[in-house]
Amino acid sequence: MTERLRGRALQESRARILRRDDGLCVHCRELGHVTLATEIDHITPLFKGGTDDDDNKQSLCHACHSDKTARDLGKRPRLTIGLDGVPVGNHHWNK
Repeated sequence: MTERLRGRALQESRARILRRDDGLCVHCRELGHVTLATEIDHITPLFKGGTDDDDNKQSLCHACHSDKTARDLGKRPRLTIGLDGVPVGNHHWNK
């Protein structure tokens, strides 16, 4: 199993990934949305054999990261309910 980065090395990696991705969520950007990235994600999760290298990381917003993590774990993403009580399509992973 790959050891996770910690401390200064983690912070430097996070800054590099955010800079590389212009501080934006890469999944939202692919869909034409502009959303600030708040989290760094392993494209291939460490528990599935992914590495902690920068080329296996991407910047995501919280919603996209939550949805991707659910999918990585074999679960369905959480359904968003609008103020009127009607389910709202999650734009984050409807590709």
